[in-house]
Formats: sequence, structure tokens, C-alpha cells
Amino acid sequence: MDATYGVLWALPRACWIAFLVLMLIWIVHTQHGFAFSKTMMGSQGFLSYHYVFMTVAWPICMFEAIFSYRAPLYKLPHRNAHKYLHVALQTASGIFIILGLVFVGLFKRYNGEAQFFSVHSWLGAIAIAAYIAQYTAGFWAYLVSRWSPQRKAAFYSVHRFLGSACLLTAFAAILAGLQEVQIFDMWFKYGIKGFDGATAYSMLAIFTPIMALLILIQALVIVFHLVHGQQAIPVSRGAGPAGAVQEARGNKSSLGENGVITLNAL
Repeated sequence: MDATYGVLWALPRACWIAFLVLMLIWIVHTQHGFAFSKTMMGSQGFLSYHYVFMTVAWPICMFEAIFSYRAPLYKLPHRNAHKYLHVALQTASGIFIILGLVFVGLFKRYNGEAQFFSVHSWLGAIAIAAYIAQYTAGFWAYLVSRWSPQRKAAFYSVHRFLGSACLLTAFAAILAGLQEVQIFDMWFKYGIKGFDGATAYSMLAIFTPIMALLILIQALVIVFHLVHGQQAIPVSRGAGPAGAVQEARGNKSSLGENGVITLNAL
């Protein structure tokens, strides 16, 4: 494992771990924790669960699903194991997305808020729609269909790009949501004085831009791998989409360090 791969393997994982830890601290100390009731302040607990479930769904599960081929946490002995891990992580992401939607729906119900009026909700809806389309298409193409290796190879480049675009859209929704919560909380708690020097750098305000920077770093790593990344798990001719690409390119892959065959990104 060279130094660049090591950094790109470790950096995004450090980001999502730090994001989750900061999120939990922020929720407990500034968002009334996880307790909830049918009152305006009590219902904040529903929103806290929304934050956590969507964090697990996108920056963790879906990110690890995408990187299960390119920079997996652990290289499994067979390529098929990575394929099923990819499906399992995407499925887990879908479960957490549903839970996140349930809890934000409960929050809005008890507070009488309208649905789908903010940048955050619009981008989130687009990301979820893209996730459903990607999950369905990928499941069909690589687990159900009897497509030829060449056809899988042609679809692979589209699937990989759209999957990354889906996650990046979700990241944009997270950034919009963090901005929305930061401004609302500062105004709700302090009014116009919430934006002066005394309170603008409190934990209530400063945690959200730090979390946003962590999401940005993850997004940049995804873009790097999309443009320059290599598949870093063993591949064989005709075995799955990467094997199909290898065959279609006339066996142009190269033997990397430790005898691992790598395939240049499309």
C-alpha cells in the first residue's frame, strides 16, 4: 500500500468518525438530546434521530459501499464478497434513510411545519430518488440479469458515476441542512444578538461549520477516486463489471504492488 493510497484510505474514515462524534456531542449539548414528547421543544428529539440516521446512511454506509471496491476497509478474499458487501451496505443505507425520513416527518407533524420547502429538503429528495434508481438498476444488472460482460462494462461506468453523483448530492443536502440548523438555532436562542462576537463562536454555532468541512473533505476524496482512482481488489477476466472492462480493454490492466491487479478508473 503506497503512501497516497494510505492517506486516501484513512482520511475519509477519520472524517466520518469525527463527524459522527461531533454530531453526537452537538446533539446532546445544543439540541436537547434524544428525549422527545409532543411539544415544540420536546419534539426536537425526533430531529436528533433524523440527524444521526442520515449521518449513518450517507457519509458512512453509502460512502463505504462506494469504496468497497476502490479503497475497502478490509480486502476480502474474493471479489464476489466485495460485491455482496457493496449490496449489504447500500441496503443498510436505505434502511437508515427510511428511519431518518420517519423521524423528520414526526418532527414536522408535531410542529405543524410544511414539507419540501427548503434547499435541504429538495436536495435530499433528489438524492433519495437517485439512490432508489441506482439501487434498483445495480441490483438488476449485477445480481439478476444475464447481461454479457461487455454490456456490464458499458453500464459500470454510468453506474459508478451516478452513484458518486448521488452521494455528492446527499452531501450537498447535509451542508444545506447544517447551515439551516445553525442559523435557526442562533436566531431562536439569541435573536439578532446571536450573530455578534459573544455568541457567534459558541459551541452552538461553531460545530456546524467544522462538520461541514469534514463532509467537504469526504466529497473531495470521492471526486479524486472518481477521476484518478484504481480498483484495489483482485479481479479476474469476466468476473463482474471490472473484469468485463478488463476484457473489453484488451487486458490493459497492470500488476500493482503485492501482486494485486489494478484497473485504471474509467
